[in-house]
Amino acid sequence: MRSVHLSYLNLAARTLMVVPPAQRVAMMATLLVRARTADKYRKKTGRAHVHHGNGSLGAACQNCPKAPMPDRCDPSYPLSLRIVVQALITWGPHQSA
Repeated sequence: MRSVHLSYLNLAARTLMVVPPAQRVAMMATLLVRARTADKYRKKTGRAHVHHGNGSLGAACQNCPKAPMPDRCDPSYPLSLRIVVQALITWGPHQSA
């Protein structure tokens, strides 16, 4: 997976916000698998993956519905952001798709 930019954390959290709370951890795992699969594809072919993008977390979120950016801190946002950050810590660079 490519480097994670702060804007990707926001995209992933907003992607998780539209998923029922009980399914958010699984959805985050799916996003990471998509990003890592797309990154492998990009490295092998020199092209972005048709469905999952260029191997970044942001691109893995591109075809998913997202909640609008909350104008104040809706409780769902920090809870989703925590899932994103925890998954990135857990999956780390040593994991593979």
